[in-house]
Amino acid sequence: MRILAILCVALSMGFGAYLADENMNEYESMEMRQRLAPYLSSCYEGIPGDCYMAAHEYMKGENGVQWYSKAAIYYKMACDGGVLKACSNLGILYQNGLGVKQSYDVSVQLYRLACSRAEADGCNNLGVLSEEGIFVSKNYTDALTLYHRACMGGSVAGCMNLGEMYEKGKGVARNKEVALEFYAQACYMGYQPGCEMYNSKR
Repeated sequence: MRILAILCVALSMGFGAYLADENMNEYESMEMRQRLAPYLSSCYEGIPGDCYMAAHEYMKGENGVQWYSKAAIYYKMACDGGVLKACSNLGILYQNGLGVKQSYDVSVQLYRLACSRAEADGCNNLGVLSEEGIFVSKNYTDALTLYHRACMGGSVAGCMNLGEMYEKGKGVARNKEVALEFYAQACYMGYQPGCEMYNSKR
């Protein structure tokens, strides 16, 4: 099972309209508004890192409610301000049509932008599309390269996906020992499923 990791110069692409998500009529609690207030204030003062934090709060949500359309707005602002993780996360929203009109074209552009600047999760997410042949040509060799770049850059998802490629022999000779090394690396990064995969297959 492929693992999609969950997140720039102003982009010249057409992002399309933001959509009203199913929670548009749900209001944030006073506690959440207090958490958001400093981030939103700093965001509109031109601090892109706090735009990212505001988006993160909307994605995290509260009581099972998430505000995808608001998250998309602030991820876009953060991405335009140079926060590459925000570009990757915005790509995920476009890929899945969460809070925005679904567009694989835009998601691929965002992942490529992030990956080209060494944002590990952007490389992983682009690798998933390459492996599965979603909007881009299916290419195991490209996927393997992207997963490796992601894993070396600190993406747990990249290490897990790379381990599975070696385990199943996709784009590379099947090699259980190498697969275990990448599962172990994910484990060392604190990802419990990586530990479980390593222990179950060694």
